[in-house]
Amino acid sequence: MCTLCTAEDKPKELVNLVDPKRAYNVDITLARFRYERAVCTALTACATLMLAADPACTCAYSMTHGHIRDVILSMDEQVLNVDMCQQLLNIAPTPEEVESVTAFAQDADASLLGNTEQFFLAVSAVPRIQRRCVCVL
Repeated sequence: MCTLCTAEDKPKELVNLVDPKRAYNVDITLARFRYERAVCTALTACATLMLAADPACTCAYSMTHGHIRDVILSMDEQVLNVDMCQQLLNIAPTPEEVESVTAFAQDADASLLGNTEQFFLAVSAVPRIQRRCVCVL
């Protein structure tokens, strides 16, 4: 190995613990989770970011894993609609998936996890996620 190439220069590879087909489907569904600016400005966590971007903009914004978790925990009806709950039921992590992701996060850096795994880790803090979504349906 030459002195110009060090281990720090190499990009870190993401760790995928979920079946690739399932991860692909979850990622597509997550990309569809968006909220309108009017709803977003009501959320305290991201209001300053959205207002700073462009006050006249009316486009939709992607939801982060943390926002999705917070919306489920609070059962915010402005954001959490029937369609979103149905999609969440389809992509909700199984107990085995939650166990593998949390075990990895305890032993290693959670930022190395893939997008699906990071979502599973975020929503693992939501108790009875399936029942919460069924209540909205």
